[in-house]
Amino acid sequence: MLYDRFMNKSFTKELRGKDAREQLLLMQQEVQNDFQLFSFSNPGLVSFTIRGILSNNKLQIGLKVSFGPFTSPEKLITLVNIVDHYRLILSAMPFVSVDTRLKAMKALQDFSTTDVANANAGSTAVVGEDKPSQNYKSNNKNYLTFSTRQHGQVTNLWNELTKGDMTWEVLMKFHETPSIQTNIMGTYEFADNTYTTSHRRRSVGLFVRPDGNHFIGSIFQQHGGSSAVGPNLFDHKWHHVVFVLSKSTQQAYYFIDGVKINSCPYYVGNHNPSMDGTITIGGGHLQRNFDNQVSRFAIWSRAWSQADATKAMTCNVDTTGLRVLYTLDGGYEDIENHYLDLKSVGSGGAFVACTDCNHCSTYASTAVSIR
Repeated sequence: MLYDRFMNKSFTKELRGKDAREQLLLMQQEVQNDFQLFSFSNPGLVSFTIRGILSNNKLQIGLKVSFGPFTSPEKLITLVNIVDHYRLILSAMPFVSVDTRLKAMKALQDFSTTDVANANAGSTAVVGEDKPSQNYKSNNKNYLTFSTRQHGQVTNLWNELTKGDMTWEVLMKFHETPSIQTNIMGTYEFADNTYTTSHRRRSVGLFVRPDGNHFIGSIFQQHGGSSAVGPNLFDHKWHHVVFVLSKSTQQAYYFIDGVKINSCPYYVGNHNPSMDGTITIGGGHLQRNFDNQVSRFAIWSRAWSQADATKAMTCNVDTTGLRVLYTLDGGYEDIENHYLDLKSVGSGGAFVACTDCNHCSTYASTAVSIR
């Protein structure tokens, strides 16, 4: 099992009987007779990882500390040798015969090789896969927000992101067709009255209409978006949606399920997109909300290509530029360790069990991602 920063636990998988023995043998072969019993990580600029390890007959604690891009080698501290420990216990029991004591010692010394059955070479088990057990469900038409401010000030993270290219990624399931156009994800809920040169509040987002059309909506220097007929989103299935805002190419475009749908010019002003607002996910635009589920939300400081969108479908995208990762298992932070909360707006939203979510645990292996 894995623990997050709040000591909430999530099972990576649960196996019993023969399957459990096979999995243990696979883990043993992978890490050279080392079994990982637990892992606890605290992310941030200064982060650490603690692992409980059973190495042959030794119970060990592994410690690793990171500061920004610098990571120390893992330090292994032996807590106890199981065989030596039980040898002392058995020796102190006068009613245990010598033969029984020797048999017990022999069993403990080679239990990892004799008590674990042969593994099936065709096993598809993934060791250490982190699949959080919850996702967000917007009951009563609630939605999620990502704040760009902290303590009344625009965060350093958001200031950095708005200077260059940016990609927003969400895994979402739509449970109803909205009665009027609303956003899949976009900036809204402005914190002040800053306007563009066209005297409109700055905003940008990916919108969807009741007829199923989705389009890029924007208010920056009188340049609008474009609409297109794309894949049906109102089918109660998970959809992978990627929205790219590229200042370097002056293009905004989006992918759905790995397919590029449409693009439009992205001529932004000095502070676009919407530095003074928030990002809303799954509605929240003019109270035009709809029932949906969100399994994953991420922000990248680079513009995704078609190759990135394709690889992301199998969690193989290059994690360069990953700045925010939220997998609904305890919160998220930016690289500077400024804790922010991805909030549910409204009282009806809930974090519920999910058996068919895809969280891309490989993202969580980077120094700046959050688990």
